[in-house]
Amino acid sequence: MASNVEVGIQGILELYRRFADDLRSTKARLRKLYRSRCIPWRNRSLLHKLAARAVQPFAGAVGLQPRMLAQSDDETCEILYLLLRAEQPERVLEISPFHGWSTCWILSALRDNGRGKLVSHDLIDAASKNVPPELADGRWQLVLGDARKEVAASGEPVDFLLMDSDHSAEFAHWYLDHVLPRVREGAVVCVDDVFHQADPAAFDGEGPVVLDWLQRRGIAYFTCSKAKNPSALNALYGQKVSLGLAERIHTSDKNPAILFRNRK
Repeated sequence: MASNVEVGIQGILELYRRFADDLRSTKARLRKLYRSRCIPWRNRSLLHKLAARAVQPFAGAVGLQPRMLAQSDDETCEILYLLLRAEQPERVLEISPFHGWSTCWILSALRDNGRGKLVSHDLIDAASKNVPPELADGRWQLVLGDARKEVAASGEPVDFLLMDSDHSAEFAHWYLDHVLPRVREGAVVCVDDVFHQADPAAFDGEGPVVLDWLQRRGIAYFTCSKAKNPSALNALYGQKVSLGLAERIHTSDKNPAILFRNRK
Protein backbone atom coordinates (compact mmCIF):
# COMPACT_ATOMS: atom_id res chain seq x y z
CA MET A 1 0.00 0.00 0.00
CA ALA A 2 1.35 3.42 -0.95
CA SER A 3 2.37 5.76 1.83
CA ASN A 4 1.51 9.44 1.95
CA VAL A 5 5.11 10.47 1.31
CA GLU A 6 5.53 13.07 -1.40
CA VAL A 7 7.99 11.91 -4.06
CA GLY A 8 9.51 15.38 -4.10
CA ILE A 9 12.13 17.34 -2.27
CA GLN A 10 10.13 18.06 0.91
CA GLY A 11 8.95 14.48 1.28
CA ILE A 12 12.43 13.11 0.76
CA LEU A 13 14.02 15.57 3.18
CA GLU A 14 11.52 14.39 5.79
CA LEU A 15 12.47 10.75 5.12
CA TYR A 16 16.12 11.59 5.75
CA ARG A 17 15.08 12.88 9.19
CA ARG A 18 12.73 9.98 9.88
CA PHE A 19 15.16 7.18 9.01
CA ALA A 20 18.47 8.92 9.77
CA ASP A 21 19.73 6.34 12.25
CA ASP A 22 18.86 3.34 10.08
CA LEU A 23 20.34 5.01 7.02
CA ARG A 24 23.54 5.75 8.94
CA SER A 25 23.89 2.07 9.89
CA THR A 26 23.15 0.94 6.34
CA LYS A 27 25.72 3.33 4.90
CA ALA A 28 28.34 2.03 7.31
CA ARG A 29 27.74 -1.57 6.22
CA LEU A 30 27.67 -0.77 2.52
CA ARG A 31 30.73 1.45 2.80
CA LYS A 32 32.66 -1.60 4.01
CA LEU A 33 31.38 -3.59 1.03
CA TYR A 34 32.31 -0.80 -1.36
CA ARG A 35 35.80 -0.45 0.06
CA SER A 36 36.45 -4.18 -0.17
CA ARG A 37 35.06 -4.73 -3.66
CA CYS A 38 34.61 -1.45 -5.53
CA ILE A 39 37.02 1.28 -4.58
CA PRO A 40 39.85 2.04 -7.02
CA TRP A 41 43.27 0.79 -5.98
CA ARG A 42 44.69 4.32 -5.77
CA ASN A 43 42.08 5.27 -3.16
CA ARG A 44 42.44 2.21 -0.95
CA SER A 45 43.91 2.31 2.49
CA LEU A 46 47.55 1.39 3.07
CA LEU A 47 46.38 -1.62 5.11
CA HIS A 48 44.31 -2.96 2.23
CA LYS A 49 47.15 -2.44 -0.24
CA LEU A 50 49.55 -4.34 2.01
CA ALA A 51 47.02 -7.15 2.46
CA ALA A 52 46.48 -7.37 -1.28
CA ARG A 53 50.20 -7.65 -1.91
CA ALA A 54 50.56 -10.26 0.84
CA VAL A 55 47.99 -12.60 -0.72
CA GLN A 56 49.03 -11.90 -4.30
CA PRO A 57 51.12 -15.09 -4.67
CA PHE A 58 48.09 -17.14 -3.65
CA ALA A 59 45.36 -15.14 -5.39
CA GLY A 60 46.70 -15.02 -8.93
CA ALA A 61 46.98 -12.00 -11.17
CA VAL A 62 43.73 -10.40 -10.02
CA GLY A 63 44.48 -10.51 -6.29
CA LEU A 64 42.12 -8.21 -4.38
CA GLN A 65 41.24 -6.00 -7.31
CA PRO A 66 37.66 -4.67 -7.44
CA ARG A 67 35.00 -7.11 -8.64
CA MET A 68 31.91 -4.91 -8.30
CA LEU A 69 31.22 -1.86 -10.44
CA ALA A 70 29.03 0.52 -8.43
CA GLN A 71 27.08 2.74 -10.82
CA SER A 72 24.22 4.38 -8.91
CA ASP A 73 25.22 7.48 -6.95
CA ASP A 74 24.83 7.86 -3.19
CA GLU A 75 21.77 10.10 -3.27
CA THR A 76 19.92 7.85 -5.71
CA CYS A 77 20.64 4.79 -3.56
CA GLU A 78 19.75 6.58 -0.34
CA ILE A 79 16.46 7.84 -1.76
CA LEU A 80 15.62 4.32 -2.95
CA TYR A 81 16.36 3.00 0.54
CA LEU A 82 14.27 5.72 2.22
CA LEU A 83 11.26 5.32 -0.06
CA LEU A 84 11.38 1.55 0.32
CA ARG A 85 11.36 1.97 4.09
CA ALA A 86 8.34 4.28 3.89
CA GLU A 87 6.44 2.27 1.27
CA GLN A 88 6.89 -1.18 2.87
CA PRO A 89 6.44 -3.00 -0.48
CA GLU A 90 5.88 -6.74 -0.66
CA ARG A 91 7.22 -7.23 -4.20
CA VAL A 92 10.04 -5.16 -5.68
CA LEU A 93 11.17 -5.54 -9.28
CA GLU A 94 14.62 -4.55 -10.53
CA ILE A 95 15.74 -4.52 -14.18
CA SER A 96 18.83 -4.81 -14.47
CA PRO A 97 21.03 -5.16 -11.34
CA PHE A 98 24.36 -5.52 -13.24
CA HIS A 99 26.96 -5.99 -10.45
CA GLY A 100 24.41 -5.65 -7.64
CA TRP A 101 25.19 -2.30 -6.01
CA SER A 102 21.61 -0.98 -6.17
CA THR A 103 20.45 -4.51 -5.27
CA CYS A 104 22.33 -4.28 -1.97
CA TRP A 105 20.57 -1.01 -1.12
CA ILE A 106 17.15 -2.43 -1.95
CA LEU A 107 17.76 -5.58 0.07
CA SER A 108 19.02 -3.51 3.00
CA ALA A 109 15.70 -1.66 3.06
CA LEU A 110 13.71 -4.90 2.88
CA ARG A 111 15.82 -6.36 5.68
CA ASP A 112 15.18 -3.31 7.85
CA ASN A 113 11.47 -3.45 7.01
CA GLY A 114 11.32 -7.10 8.02
CA ARG A 115 9.19 -7.85 4.95
CA GLY A 116 9.16 -7.89 1.15
CA LYS A 117 11.05 -9.68 -1.61
CA LEU A 118 13.09 -8.49 -4.57
CA VAL A 119 13.11 -10.09 -8.00
CA SER A 120 15.95 -8.92 -10.26
CA HIS A 121 16.27 -9.67 -13.97
CA ASP A 122 19.52 -9.60 -15.92
CA LEU A 123 21.31 -11.22 -18.82
CA ILE A 124 24.50 -11.69 -16.79
CA ASP A 125 25.16 -13.48 -13.51
CA ALA A 126 27.33 -10.86 -11.80
CA ALA A 127 25.14 -9.58 -8.97
CA SER A 128 24.95 -12.97 -7.25
CA LYS A 129 28.74 -12.91 -6.82
CA ASN A 130 28.63 -9.55 -5.03
CA VAL A 131 25.45 -9.41 -2.94
CA PRO A 132 26.24 -10.57 0.61
CA PRO A 133 24.43 -13.83 1.50
CA GLU A 134 22.95 -12.32 4.65
CA LEU A 135 21.17 -9.71 2.50
CA ALA A 136 20.06 -12.14 -0.20
CA ASP A 137 18.85 -15.00 1.99
CA GLY A 138 15.09 -15.43 1.80
CA ARG A 139 14.38 -12.09 0.16
CA TRP A 140 16.07 -12.10 -3.28
CA GLN A 141 15.66 -13.94 -6.56
CA LEU A 142 17.91 -13.29 -9.55
CA VAL A 143 16.30 -14.37 -12.82
CA LEU A 144 18.72 -14.75 -15.72
CA GLY A 145 17.56 -14.19 -19.28
CA ASP A 146 15.88 -11.62 -21.49
CA ALA A 147 13.65 -9.54 -19.22
CA ARG A 148 11.18 -9.03 -22.05
CA LYS A 149 10.41 -12.76 -21.92
CA GLU A 150 10.93 -13.47 -18.24
CA VAL A 151 8.91 -10.55 -16.86
CA ALA A 152 6.04 -11.23 -19.22
CA ALA A 153 5.99 -14.87 -18.14
CA SER A 154 5.70 -14.10 -14.42
CA GLY A 155 2.60 -11.89 -14.61
CA GLU A 156 2.83 -10.92 -10.93
CA PRO A 157 1.95 -7.38 -9.71
CA VAL A 158 4.74 -5.00 -8.71
CA ASP A 159 4.81 -2.74 -5.63
CA PHE A 160 8.06 -0.87 -6.39
CA LEU A 161 10.09 -0.73 -9.62
CA LEU A 162 13.71 0.12 -10.39
CA MET A 163 14.45 0.31 -14.11
CA ASP A 164 18.15 0.56 -14.98
CA SER A 165 18.56 -1.43 -18.16
CA ASP A 166 18.80 -0.92 -21.92
CA HIS A 167 18.50 2.86 -22.37
CA SER A 168 17.17 2.74 -25.92
CA ALA A 169 13.85 4.22 -27.02
CA GLU A 170 12.73 0.77 -28.16
CA PHE A 171 13.25 -0.78 -24.72
CA ALA A 172 11.57 2.19 -23.04
CA HIS A 173 8.46 1.69 -25.19
CA TRP A 174 8.49 -1.99 -24.25
CA TYR A 175 8.55 -1.52 -20.48
CA LEU A 176 6.08 1.37 -20.55
CA ASP A 177 3.64 -0.85 -22.45
CA HIS A 178 4.31 -4.15 -20.67
CA VAL A 179 5.80 -3.51 -17.22
CA LEU A 180 4.22 -0.26 -16.01
CA PRO A 181 0.67 -1.69 -16.34
CA ARG A 182 1.69 -4.32 -13.77
CA VAL A 183 2.97 -1.70 -11.32
CA ARG A 184 0.40 -0.99 -8.65
CA GLU A 185 -1.45 2.33 -8.75
CA GLY A 186 0.47 4.84 -6.67
CA ALA A 187 3.58 2.68 -6.40
CA VAL A 188 7.02 4.28 -6.74
CA VAL A 189 8.96 3.88 -9.98
CA CYS A 190 12.62 4.81 -10.39
CA VAL A 191 14.18 5.10 -13.86
CA ASP A 192 17.92 5.62 -13.80
CA ASP A 193 20.17 7.41 -16.30
CA VAL A 194 17.67 9.96 -17.61
CA PHE A 195 19.36 13.26 -16.78
CA HIS A 196 23.09 12.81 -17.26
CA GLN A 197 22.65 16.15 -18.99
CA ALA A 198 19.81 18.66 -18.82
CA ASP A 199 18.72 17.44 -22.26
CA PRO A 200 17.93 13.72 -21.81
CA ALA A 201 18.23 13.11 -25.56
CA ALA A 202 21.94 13.86 -25.28
CA PHE A 203 22.44 10.57 -23.41
CA ASP A 204 20.19 8.04 -25.15
CA GLY A 205 16.69 7.44 -26.46
CA GLU A 206 15.07 6.24 -23.23
CA GLY A 207 14.75 9.58 -21.41
CA PRO A 208 12.69 11.45 -23.99
CA VAL A 209 10.30 8.50 -24.34
CA VAL A 210 9.71 8.21 -20.58
CA LEU A 211 9.35 11.97 -20.07
CA ASP A 212 6.83 12.18 -22.91
CA TRP A 213 4.88 9.30 -21.36
CA LEU A 214 4.79 11.10 -18.02
CA GLN A 215 3.78 14.43 -19.56
CA ARG A 216 0.88 12.89 -21.48
CA ARG A 217 -0.45 11.40 -18.24
CA GLY A 218 0.16 14.50 -16.13
CA ILE A 219 2.49 12.60 -13.79
CA ALA A 220 5.06 14.68 -11.92
CA TYR A 221 8.54 13.32 -11.37
CA PHE A 222 11.42 14.12 -9.04
CA THR A 223 15.11 14.25 -9.84
CA CYS A 224 18.14 15.50 -7.97
CA SER A 225 20.22 15.37 -11.13
CA LYS A 226 23.19 17.71 -10.93
CA ALA A 227 22.54 18.70 -14.55
CA LYS A 228 18.76 19.12 -14.29
CA ASN A 229 17.90 20.06 -10.70
CA PRO A 230 21.02 21.19 -8.79
CA SER A 231 18.95 23.05 -6.17
CA ALA A 232 17.40 19.75 -5.05
CA LEU A 233 20.82 18.13 -4.86
CA ASN A 234 22.09 21.04 -2.78
CA ALA A 235 19.10 20.76 -0.44
CA LEU A 236 19.72 17.04 0.02
CA TYR A 237 23.37 17.66 0.73
CA GLY A 238 22.52 20.30 3.32
CA GLN A 239 20.15 17.87 5.02
CA LYS A 240 22.81 15.17 5.02
CA VAL A 241 25.35 17.54 6.58
CA SER A 242 22.92 18.46 9.35
CA LEU A 243 22.27 14.77 10.10
CA GLY A 244 25.90 13.65 9.91
CA LEU A 245 25.25 11.65 6.73
CA ALA A 246 27.32 13.62 4.25
CA GLU A 247 30.37 11.35 4.00
CA ARG A 248 30.22 9.85 0.52
CA ILE A 249 30.57 6.19 -0.38
CA HIS A 250 30.63 6.55 -4.17
CA THR A 251 32.49 9.52 -5.63
CA SER A 252 30.05 10.25 -8.47
CA ASP A 253 27.29 12.83 -7.88
CA LYS A 254 25.49 13.07 -11.22
CA ASN A 255 22.28 11.45 -9.87
CA PRO A 256 20.58 11.12 -13.28
CA ALA A 257 17.59 9.09 -12.03
CA ILE A 258 13.94 10.17 -11.95
CA LEU A 259 11.29 8.95 -9.51
CA PHE A 260 7.50 9.13 -9.70
CA ARG A 261 4.33 7.45 -8.55
CA ASN A 262 2.67 5.27 -11.16
CA ARG A 263 -0.76 6.16 -12.43
CA LYS A 264 -2.82 3.91 -14.68
